[in-house]
Amino acid sequence: MANPCIVITTGGTGGHIFPALTIAKKIQEVFPQFEILFIGGQGMEATLCKKYAVPFTSLKVQGFIGKKGKVKSLFSFAKAALVARKILKEKNVQLVIGFGGYASVCPLIAAKLLRRPFYIHEQNSVPGASNRLLAKFAQKIFLSFAESENYFPKKKCILTGNPVREAFFQIEAKEPAKNLLVVGGSLGAAALNEVVINLLPEFEKNNISLWHQVGEKQYEWAKKEYEKKAYSTDLLMPFIDDMPKAFAFADIILCRAGASTIFEVAAAKRCAIFVPFPHASHNHQYHNAKALVSENAGFIIEQNKLTPKMLLDELLRLFNNPEKLAETGKNARKFSNPNTAELIVSELKKNL
Repeated sequence: MANPCIVITTGGTGGHIFPALTIAKKIQEVFPQFEILFIGGQGMEATLCKKYAVPFTSLKVQGFIGKKGKVKSLFSFAKAALVARKILKEKNVQLVIGFGGYASVCPLIAAKLLRRPFYIHEQNSVPGASNRLLAKFAQKIFLSFAESENYFPKKKCILTGNPVREAFFQIEAKEPAKNLLVVGGSLGAAALNEVVINLLPEFEKNNISLWHQVGEKQYEWAKKEYEKKAYSTDLLMPFIDDMPKAFAFADIILCRAGASTIFEVAAAKRCAIFVPFPHASHNHQYHNAKALVSENAGFIIEQNKLTPKMLLDELLRLFNNPEKLAETGKNARKFSNPNTAELIVSELKKNL
């Protein structure tokens, strides 16, 4: 019989994948006798798993988009669930932990069919549909935000926080400067990119240094716009591989408000201006950011109110008040628990 195995499953964007990889690393440390298998979809998870040396296999599933898309999705989910069931049997899987997204549904259903225990981690303050659907069958539900307990069976919930790579906790305080990091998530954000590029002359005039993750799709366009404005493209990147290094550079981070970003900002003790993605399901990014802002641990500008002038005014107000920047970062740190991975793995241990 194959060695015992633990499956980690999610997919889509880095916001789902990086917490899952953090737990994979911790499981490898605590249970070296277990194999790890990451089951995902067709997103960037394959590339990231390869980078972090985590074995990966993909399932062909797609989201529910449009009437025809729903029919196709149902067929793809049914087929993928059977494939996932076969994988779990062949790999001698002992338990499964899902981190949300539609790519996690089939492996969790397969675990239920095979009577293997499974766990769910919910990153956002307002849970997604897949986690809500499967929560009643889960052993436990790990929560990043206390508010999301309202959507799940309370007796199953454990408030752990969101797993964050250790490198973010090791970022040190820095001398005040005017360093701005712009990250619209792992895929970039057009609304942030356009406003920031409009402000390049003002950044130069006010001695603001910029590091900008623009996303693969907008990189060539952004590079041309930078060059038109005679602005250095040295720190314009489609994707930042070493995000802790970028956070260490920053005095202010302009970003979306996915859960991973929220908790990375908190771990790094940095001040962030959050521009929640307005079309996120159940407006969860706004609620994620609101949890910090209500504790004076960050700032929100809603996308429909984001203008170059508003952003510049807010940046200059904060850059000219380094005490406020430091206080905001200190307040943010309270939201991030360096022991999250240990808490989750110690709970998994009860079924191993």
